Amino acid sequence: GMRSNKSGALQVADAFKRSGAAEVEIVQIPYGCGHIDGTLNLIDRDLALVMPAQLSWVVYEALRRHGFRMIDLPDLAEAQGGMAINLVPLAPGVVVMPAGNPITRAVMEAHGVEVFEVEVDELMKGGGSVHCMTGVIHRDRP
Repeated sequence: GMRSNKSGALQVADAFKRSGAAEVEIVQIPYGCGHIDGTLNLIDRDLALVMPAQLSWVVYEALRRHGFRMIDLPDLAEAQGGMAINLVPLAPGVVVMPAGNPITRAVMEAHGVEVFEVEVDELMKGGGSVHCMTGVIHRDRP
């Protein structure tokens, strides 16, 4: 993507492999998308929220091959202006998302996802949202 290069991608892939990932696929992120989390977010053990116009077919097929179901972001205005995909899963089927995305929230809830909204208007003025203000944590394998 526009915020990485091949060397960086290979280093991240190596870190995933060393941590036990069975499969690592380096994919091109579409023009204008800074991170892969602008194209998908895993919201349950087998459920992903995706931006179909941005998601690589390679990623889509890899998710399907591993048994994932996909929810297409239902509203372009919420996807772009409301940063609806810029959310954080707290647990399988439980997410925190930016407030003001009622269509996306309703679709996720229809799929059994519990949604908590937070106001992040000031952060969004700088081009970020909920996912942008989180850090990586270690999770034990289930």
